[in-house]
Amino acid sequence: MSCATEAPAASCFRVLDREPLCERCADQAVAAQKGTKQPAGWVSRIIDPTICTRCNTDWGNVDLQRIGDLPFCAQCSVAVRDFPIPQWVKISLAATLVLVVVGTLHNLRYFRAIQQAHSANVLFSSGKLEEADVKMNAAAKLVPDAGGMSRISSFFHGLVLLRQEHSAEALKAIEQASPDLGQTPLYQQAHVSAMMGAAFERRDYDAFLEQSLELMKQDPNDVQGIAAAASAYACKFAETGEEKYRAMSLELLERSERDPNAKLMGDYAARTRYRLETREIISPIEYQRRFGAKGEAR
Repeated sequence: MSCATEAPAASCFRVLDREPLCERCADQAVAAQKGTKQPAGWVSRIIDPTICTRCNTDWGNVDLQRIGDLPFCAQCSVAVRDFPIPQWVKISLAATLVLVVVGTLHNLRYFRAIQQAHSANVLFSSGKLEEADVKMNAAAKLVPDAGGMSRISSFFHGLVLLRQEHSAEALKAIEQASPDLGQTPLYQQAHVSAMMGAAFERRDYDAFLEQSLELMKQDPNDVQGIAAAASAYACKFAETGEEKYRAMSLELLERSERDPNAKLMGDYAARTRYRLETREIISPIEYQRRFGAKGEAR
């Protein structure tokens, strides 16, 4: 490290393939390159293979298994791999991919990119989102001059970040695909979901409620939107103590629990009821940490 300061690997960065740098030294290295053109990915965060990406538990000298490029402990691996894929994620991207790659068959690398994109679409449709993200990223790297492919790749990665509960980062990645997907239901639902998650993360429960109602408006019968609105009303009750919010939350929660797909959504109902009973607002990750992977309060 340039300044000889010892720092955890997870807090360090790599700039232009140099040795790991602390944040201050990395900022200086980036500033030194101001005005120069650099390749994509020339600044990256160091990934500590012993720290879980999801729960941040440090496992000492034990290298954790990876999903994509990120390390996860056994419990979080189950949560990430088995997280219920919302209906909007399962929508086929075939039509979108056709729009992106039409007219690109004149070059072998474009043909290879199309193959990678097709593989990504198949993986995406079967719910293997992380693997689809890797494939689409590979397709985008083959044709860096095809902006559409890069933006679609960013959208895929945004969905991965959304599923990992990094909503603010997911929102930025998803919005890059607006020129290609902005008018599609797939984009609009993903965008609302990311905005909703980002609002929750910054404790803006008015925005969380507004966006969850927008999601439910897009498809009034979709259990995801109904459950999100129930969760948002529960946040408002926890924040204000006003009974009207509790009543709305319970009404929507009971409605969502009658849906056959509710069982695919993990512990959302238990978390919402916990919020209503205790008026304490905690994240899904914190809830699982306290009460176990099944989300049963003990």
